[in-house]
Amino acid sequence: MRSINKVILLGRLTFPPEDDVTKAEGYLRFDMSVFRPTADGRDVINTIPCLASGRLSEVIKQHGSYGAATPVSVYLEGHLRPFGAGMIVSVDTVQLLGKQG
Repeated sequence: MRSINKVILLGRLTFPPEDDVTKAEGYLRFDMSVFRPTADGRDVINTIPCLASGRLSEVIKQHGSYGAATPVSVYLEGHLRPFGAGMIVSVDTVQLLGKQG
C-alpha cells in the first residue's frame, strides 16, 4: 500500500530560529505558528516544529524577520519525520509572503 507524507503550512515564525539543534552544519530548527478556528469563533494557536537545511535555512534566517513587530507570513511544504521523541516537519520548499498587518 502506498502512502502520502505531505505537510502544507501557512503561518508565521514564532520563536527565533535555533541553529544546529541537530549538531549538523547547515540545519536550522524553528517553529511555525498556525491558527485554527474553533466552533465558538475563537482562534487556537498551534506551534509546529520545523527543520530546514541548506539554502532554505539561509533564506529563513535572512528574510524571516522573526520576532519583528509585524511578522512575515510564511508558506512551506514539507514532510513529517521522526525527531527526538516526536515528529518534526522537514521543509522541502518555503515562500515568504510578506508582512502581516
